[in-house]
Amino acid sequence: MDPLEDFILENREELDRVEKIHQEALWNRVAKALPDEASLAVVHEKENPWQISIGRNWLMVAAGLALAIGVGLYWIKASPVGNHAKVELAQFSPELAEEQARYIALVKAKEDEIGIDELDREIFQEVFEELETWEQIYQEYLVDLPTYQAKEEVVHTLSKYYERKIRILERLSREMEKHYQQEKRKNEKRI
Repeated sequence: MDPLEDFILENREELDRVEKIHQEALWNRVAKALPDEASLAVVHEKENPWQISIGRNWLMVAAGLALAIGVGLYWIKASPVGNHAKVELAQFSPELAEEQARYIALVKAKEDEIGIDELDREIFQEVFEELETWEQIYQEYLVDLPTYQAKEEVVHTLSKYYERKIRILERLSREMEKHYQQEKRKNEKRI
């Protein structure tokens, strides 16, 4: 047998006996071994300003996300798609410069005649939605125009936009007349 095993077997009773620990005496010895609190120099770690604790700073994180989304949306609005709105047909097709100027003048005159800025958009909602749809289509064509400048079909389609817009404005004028006639009849019946 091993000498360690022999020692354990012979002294088993003494080894199994548990001594009572005097806790006060133990803590007093530990306290004496510790330095005084005044002599301890407490070192604080500097907080990393770039480290974010989401639990504490959720509002800061939400504000940052909102700012990022806002900047992204602004950037999308200011992207080249918006810059093509100033493109004129005359830049790509000189023979249509006069035609475009004439159409722009006709559209402006028709809008002034109707007083489009003062109209109640809710009453003529359908017509205004159609005008907005054609405006969106026109803007899409303007975006494509630089890439297809050699294709006369695109240029002519863009010039037809003005014709369609004038027709829609004329329809708006007729609907305004009809609406005002109906209002007049209702007022006459009440009297």
